[in-house]
This record gives sequence, structure tokens and C-alpha cells, in this order.
Amino acid sequence: MMKTLLALVLLCTAASVSAQDRHLLSPDGAIDVTIGQDAATKGPTYAIAFHGRPVIGTSPLGLAFESYKKPGPDTAVTGASRTNADTRYRLIAGKTSAARNQYNELTLGLTETGGAQRKLDIVFRAYDDGVAFRYHLPVQPGFTDLRLAGELTEFAFPADYRCWGSISAGSIQVMRANTTR
Repeated sequence: MMKTLLALVLLCTAASVSAQDRHLLSPDGAIDVTIGQDAATKGPTYAIAFHGRPVIGTSPLGLAFESYKKPGPDTAVTGASRTNADTRYRLIAGKTSAARNQYNELTLGLTETGGAQRKLDIVFRAYDDGVAFRYHLPVQPGFTDLRLAGELTEFAFPADYRCWGSISAGSIQVMRANTTR
């Protein structure tokens, strides 16, 4: 958990994608995840398209921690690896007896180019019906006892879609996408 949290911190706010974008496609090619870097801040960003249409616009990623200052804005990709999986597993209950776990995965190693030169890995998975991402903080000296102070990850919807969300426990309300930031 602590590794995941610090990894998000290294992903600083950003507004646009650079020329060094990396793409991850779903197995059927319908979903395209673009992982980039803001031209001004050098902070990592992501965007998601479905059949070429934006679903999530360029959005920053990151977390803030109580005991550690926000990482410097400059990060560099210091490694990248790709993998995929196509497995099936049996379901105990449900409409079908088996499920398929098929995805393409891209892991990017990021390092601050100045300051403490902290490192993190961000792992993106693209499935035929969605996208997942997580952060992994490699073991490194000086980063222990992390406490999350806030989340900086954003989901920039390209339009003001109608959506549902919970504002308070037990209450589901209709909201507009532009109010969910």
C-alpha cells in the first residue's frame, strides 16, 4: 500500500501530452491508453480513447503525502516493459461458469530527474472492456511510514456527461461530469 501511494505522488499534475507518448491497446484494439508527459511540468499524464473517441482527456496522476514534499515536477521514463495475459478461471456463482482475464499491460519506470531522484513504476492494463492502472513504489532508502494526505489523480471527461455518484454514505445522486473533479 505504501509503495502504491508514493508512486502516485511522483506523478505530478499536467495538462498536455508530449511528443514521447506511449500507447497501450486493448487486445481487440478498441481501447487506446496514451501515457505521456506534460510539456511544461514534465509530469506524467494519461488519456483514454474508445474507437478513436476520447473517453478520458489528458489527466494528471498523483498523490500527496503528509511527511514528504511533493516530488519535483521533472520525471523521466527510465524503463518500460510490456506483457499480456489470456487466462480463464471458474466462477463459483453468477450467470456463467467461467470468466476470461485477457489484457495487455505496460509498466513504466519513472525517476525524478532532480532532487531525491525517487522512483516509481506505473502499471497500466487495457482490457477489451476497460482500463486499470496502479502504482508500485520500488524499495528505496528514505521512504517509509507513508501517510496519504490527498489524491491528485484526475479524470478529465471530454464533455459534461450525465453520471451517478455517491456524495454521502447511502445516497446516490445524479451529477454532471464537470462536478466530479
